[in-house]
Parts: sequence; C-alpha cells; structure tokens
Amino acid sequence: MDLYITGAGVSSDSGIPTFRGSDGFWTIGSKNYTPQEMATRTMYKNNPGQFLLWYYKRFIKYRNAKPNKVHEYLVDKYLITQNIDGLDF
Repeated sequence: MDLYITGAGVSSDSGIPTFRGSDGFWTIGSKNYTPQEMATRTMYKNNPGQFLLWYYKRFIKYRNAKPNKVHEYLVDKYLITQNIDGLDF
C-alpha cells in the first residue's frame, strides 16, 4: 500500500496560495492586522466585518479552483491531507 500525505503546496498549481509563500494566507493580512491576528476569535468578536471579508477573500479562491494533475493522480490513492479546498476528492 502506498500512502500519500499532502498539504497546501499540492493546490498551488490550482491557483490557491500556500500559507507561508510570498502571496500566502499567513503572509498577507489586512491593512491594519497580521494574519495571525485576523484568524482569531477576538478579531471575530471585535471586528466581525473585517474578519469575514478576510476569510471571504480566501474561500472565494477555493470555490473557483479546479483540481490539477496532482489531485487527479491521487484520486484513487490512500491519502492524508491537511487541505480544506475540496480538490482532493
């Protein structure tokens, strides 16, 4: 049995930024806050509009993404993934 373990890099060819790359989700924050501040319950409670907009911009990329050749190769393999983009199915 072959087991594959994947993360954010697998989806980069589908147009989804990695977390720590130059255009990554943990690199690009808002005008006033770092990504680490944006992704907190405190931000949601204190600035819900800004919090939701930050996540909306992230999830819109997921919605428009298409599986790439790596996803297609892995479709019938044993896979453990950290991805939440839905392209691994």
